[in-house]
Amino acid sequence: MTNSQSILLIEDDPVFSKIFVRDARNKGLDCTTCRSVEALAELISFDFKTIVIDYNLGEGSTRNGLELAELFSRLNKRTSIVLVSSSEREEIPGTWPFQIKNFVCKKAGVESVVDSVVQITSQTA
Repeated sequence: MTNSQSILLIEDDPVFSKIFVRDARNKGLDCTTCRSVEALAELISFDFKTIVIDYNLGEGSTRNGLELAELFSRLNKRTSIVLVSSSEREEIPGTWPFQIKNFVCKKAGVESVVDSVVQITSQTA
């Protein structure tokens, strides 16, 4: 069963993750974090309502955020996805899987990312 407030953050930046989790919990969201693609194996069976994925997961990562979003889109069509990145993306959002509900540049601040997740979570509750 999906918790309507259950969020997964896939992010390699520990500072961003810590601030995101704090802000998300302050807004009533249940947040789980994962720092790498390899660590996802133990979380793949969970049914998250929304997944926040960093587009660039750092050196050594086997996939980028868009590839992970495509994978999650095939695994669970009910999960909403928010992509985040420290820079703007060149890709055209209309070509992304339909589960990607938003892209937020980290330069807008962690609060903007959390607010986007709150808005998406409340729309799909």
